[in-house]
Amino acid sequence: MGITEEVAARAGIPVVTRGGGEYVHSGYVERFLNEARAQRLGLLGLEGFQLFEDATVPDMNAILDLSDLESDVNFVDCSIDQALSFVRNIAAPDMYFEFVLELRSP
Repeated sequence: MGITEEVAARAGIPVVTRGGGEYVHSGYVERFLNEARAQRLGLLGLEGFQLFEDATVPDMNAILDLSDLESDVNFVDCSIDQALSFVRNIAAPDMYFEFVLELRSP
């Protein structure tokens, strides 16, 4: 079980696993990210996908890279807040997201 699946399990939401990726449906992203924040997991990045029966298609307009956030900011809260704002602006109802998370001490 990967870190995305662990966070999702604690939040009580499903995860689609495919080809080594772990994907969260756009309808659950806010709850997922709030659980990540509660676990002190910062977000290094995310990418949106359309999942079809026979294909996983990345959405090149749904990529967020937060790996360069300043180290002196509250990385967890700042990264989660930016991700929530980003997803609210671009998420389609049938989109799935893959996350890169990192544990940060308080």
